[in-house]
Amino acid sequence: MNKKAKVILFNLLIVFVLLLSSEFFIWGYINYKYKKEINFNPHAKIIKFHPGVKYFPQIYKKECFQDYEWSGRFPEGLYYKKKPIVVFGCSFAYGFLLKNEETFSYKLSHLSKRPVYNRAYPGWGIQHMLYQVRDKEFYKIIPEPEYVIYIYQLDHLRRLYVKRFNDFALLSEYLYLTYIEENNKNLVEEYKYKKNHHLNIIKRSYLYNKIYEILLSKLFYSIVNNHDENNFLIKNITNSKKLDNINTNFAFLHFISAKEEMQKHWKNTKYIIFSYDDYYFHEEFLKRLSDNGFIVLKANDLTNENLLSSEFIQKDGIHPIGKVWDILTPKIIEKIN
Repeated sequence: MNKKAKVILFNLLIVFVLLLSSEFFIWGYINYKYKKEINFNPHAKIIKFHPGVKYFPQIYKKECFQDYEWSGRFPEGLYYKKKPIVVFGCSFAYGFLLKNEETFSYKLSHLSKRPVYNRAYPGWGIQHMLYQVRDKEFYKIIPEPEYVIYIYQLDHLRRLYVKRFNDFALLSEYLYLTYIEENNKNLVEEYKYKKNHHLNIIKRSYLYNKIYEILLSKLFYSIVNNHDENNFLIKNITNSKKLDNINTNFAFLHFISAKEEMQKHWKNTKYIIFSYDDYYFHEEFLKRLSDNGFIVLKANDLTNENLLSSEFIQKDGIHPIGKVWDILTPKIIEKIN
């Protein structure tokens, strides 16, 4: 072996050792952090090092469903005789850290005198509604509703692109549900679409996922918080001529695809999008949804309270307290009659 080959081999070995060390460091640090996290079981076992990739359908049927019986929020008010309401969304709609009687779905059921099926779950987004309504088993559980309500918030746009939702999912190798746009109209589950196994090995690494997460968050919130076409990230990375449409075309396709899927089974249902927060590019996006058959409601139009202030947010600094739904739920019912 000549000197040049030895140098190359030595450098490759150093890179390999550094990469492997970074994997163990990230694994150890996140395990330590989660043992300290108050929202998780302090007796939880250490997550194994690269335990194996789990795709969303496996998680959905094993952890979110047991024989297709919902193990999230149970349906509320099934004894009411009116047509039901189905709620989709994330932890806001689910009622994270709230008692059942404090949740939106509970209040909605008993104020409207209708059964309410809460199909939201912490960490989910628009794509999880689409996944559910494409499942034929879904329609065996949920009768045709009068209304479908999606609780929408800003971070749902970013979630359309993430690979792991949080650090716990990163270590557990839970692959987040994402779709690929095919032929500018069809949405295909990404894990089915991409078959490059060598690339998937790289994408499994903790280091790759942390770098991807940081860059995506920096880019997304740079766009959200800086409506400036001269901003470096916006100008050179997004390459977007109309920042007001950033990400919203992809989100729009998810909403439309879900609505069209439900309409195959439910002929008389009305579809509502409730926008919890508001940003400069949302107005055109929400109008476009309204023009395409959605009833759009905005929290800012229903109350003058600043729902993003500390007065209305849990101690975790993110999720709404039960009082928020005391304010909003009667207003929503009034708007949709």
